[in-house]
Amino acid sequence: MSNELELLAERIINGVKISKDDVVVLSCSRNSLQFAELLSKSIVAKGAYPVIILKPSINILRSVITECIWVESNIYETLAHDVSVFIDIVDTMRLGLEVEDINCLNSAWNLFPYAIFDEVVKSKYIGKRYALITSPMDEVLGSMITRASLVNYAVLSKDLQKVIEIFRKGNEIIIKNTTSNIRAKLRGVVLWDCGSLDLNREGDFQIMMPSGVVSTFPIETSVEGYVYIPELYDPWNLSSKPIKGLEIWFENGCIVKARARDNFELFKKIMENSVGDKECVGEIGVGFNPELNVLTGFQQLDEIVRGAIYIALGDNSYVYPELGGRLRSNLHWHIPLHRASLIIDSIEIVRSGKLII
Repeated sequence: MSNELELLAERIINGVKISKDDVVVLSCSRNSLQFAELLSKSIVAKGAYPVIILKPSINILRSVITECIWVESNIYETLAHDVSVFIDIVDTMRLGLEVEDINCLNSAWNLFPYAIFDEVVKSKYIGKRYALITSPMDEVLGSMITRASLVNYAVLSKDLQKVIEIFRKGNEIIIKNTTSNIRAKLRGVVLWDCGSLDLNREGDFQIMMPSGVVSTFPIETSVEGYVYIPELYDPWNLSSKPIKGLEIWFENGCIVKARARDNFELFKKIMENSVGDKECVGEIGVGFNPELNVLTGFQQLDEIVRGAIYIALGDNSYVYPELGGRLRSNLHWHIPLHRASLIIDSIEIVRSGKLII
């Protein structure tokens, strides 16, 4: 697998167009440090300068959150004037976190990585080159992440164009399976991640790996219906006991009733630890990555599983506010709908979890 990892590192560095004398910040946890070092070798081979910033662990955040924010903020502020590229390596290893830690993590939300994004990527001093990478250094998901990252994104992007146009021109979206039925009005907003995000925003060159998803923001008050989720994991702690038999009813875009057969306490606790528009549907999407065909519980992977449909509770304003996202919350929770169908204005895109278009 080492050859594949080297190929992936090289592709990422080529993707963000790193040039001689660029300063490249790599943000990662200790679990992803080995891959960051591989990226660093590719950066040096380009004649550029890598800078690795380790994200603090949840234990550090718990105990010294104020000091940590001050120290990290100064590092980012200092780097902002000279940094050419920012690469954030997201760690899938979330085992051992408690639900209460969400408050602590949310306190650092604007720093890891979004303050860096604001300070470095959007800074007037530098170009707008940014990469969001899911670390392949995971003993369970590593091989899956690597294969999904190495797909031919140029070919996949061409395949997505028809779907993107349907989303853009559509008026109503319906998602249903044998136990769920939900519908919403569309506002013509389409987001897609297919290796690079440069198609979404003029002037930015961004990449996301692995990727392959098309999504939209529904009109906030238009979401109506009912969903049944057989099993749903805590996105902050994949080792926790899952919620089973979760049922949610939506009216005017928000949750009006919810219950579960088992472990409903976890759902309530996550919602209680969140603020803002946490009970509203902010996003609807479908995955297209041909190398992923099974849900993992890790939402950054599950959103790109080929034929998988999800709705997202909470915020839709943090990435592309200029696209009209109006919901603000510290929660953005992807809820996958199993073997569902997706229809836009009578055009069937997914049937029972299989892409047919």
